[in-house]
Amino acid sequence: MAMYVIIKHVKNARTGKSLPVVVLGAENEILEFEDFASAEKMRVIFSSNSDSGHLYEVREVGSK
Repeated sequence: MAMYVIIKHVKNARTGKSLPVVVLGAENEILEFEDFASAEKMRVIFSSNSDSGHLYEVREVGSK
């Protein structure tokens, strides 16, 4: 079964390069979603609340 995670792209102010970081949950576990729609909904929330201009994307992990 496929799972979905959210990747946060953090831009280094000094170098200008983007570092992809897996978003963690409240207890420092990887925040996983069972379906794309739930992950996308959370991605939209993260994006709208980002005051630092970070970009977020949903990625599928695991096998189908």
